[in-house]
Amino acid sequence: MWYITEIFADNADKARLITVLLSVLAALGVVYLTHVFAYRRSRMELNSKKMEDIYSAVTDFANAGWSHMHERAGPNEQTLDTTSAYSEAFHKVEMLAAIYAEDISKDITAMNELVILTKDGGHEDLSHFPKKLEAFIQAKSEILQKVSLRARRLV
Repeated sequence: MWYITEIFADNADKARLITVLLSVLAALGVVYLTHVFAYRRSRMELNSKKMEDIYSAVTDFANAGWSHMHERAGPNEQTLDTTSAYSEAFHKVEMLAAIYAEDISKDITAMNELVILTKDGGHEDLSHFPKKLEAFIQAKSEILQKVSLRARRLV
């Protein structure tokens, strides 16, 4: 201990010690702030990517559902292609919603219920078709609005 007091006995040496300590604290502060800002930026980019994926999946789901509904309402039998595309789009958006945005899962399920086939395999009553389309469009816009609001909060 006497060695330290002897080294810093002179006022100039004490001033050098204080300068070194302040420089070390400043360097540590800069390193910490750099880490914090880099973490925030990477988290923001990741969240932005997640919201883009969900937005894209909802749009694909809505387009596939729209095609599926129109095909069901028409005089022709529905093809396996639109049913398959719709099913894939639904499962993708359902998975992404469950992982990233649980608050829209109910909306996705409600939107799916507007599109699903009748259980008896018969033809649907077409008098309800315009109302279903309107509800489908409304559900899509509400989901996309929720995703947009969530993305804004994350940025």
